[in-house]
Amino acid sequence: MAFFKIKDPATGQWVNLPLLKGDKGDKGEPFIYTDFTQQQLELLVGPRGESGEKGSDGISPHIDINGNWYIGEIDTNVKARGDDGVDGENGQSAYDAARAGGYLDTESAFYADLAAIGGLAAELGALL
Repeated sequence: MAFFKIKDPATGQWVNLPLLKGDKGDKGEPFIYTDFTQQQLELLVGPRGESGEKGSDGISPHIDINGNWYIGEIDTNVKARGDDGVDGENGQSAYDAARAGGYLDTESAFYADLAAIGGLAAELGALL
């Protein structure tokens, strides 16, 4: 059993008293800002202090010739650009995509059709 000492005011002697401990209570709800009374909120805020002096300008970070971020003369060893990614796979040709979409003519006819469409688009652009 744990004890704590208390001085008996009548005798001036230190007396050991057992620590009293009850059963553990239920978990309560968390205390949140809206639980404060208006008086408690007012006690949390003291008077506003005077403004301090304006500080000096800080050091702007920059990218040095080695590609790292620097703060002043200090190399942060942080690359300003990430590594190049892996090249993706080649996609379908326009003709193959058209065939997958239902185009039935030959590849040369397809590109001739595209050229004709391009010519029409140019003519339409000139009219606008």
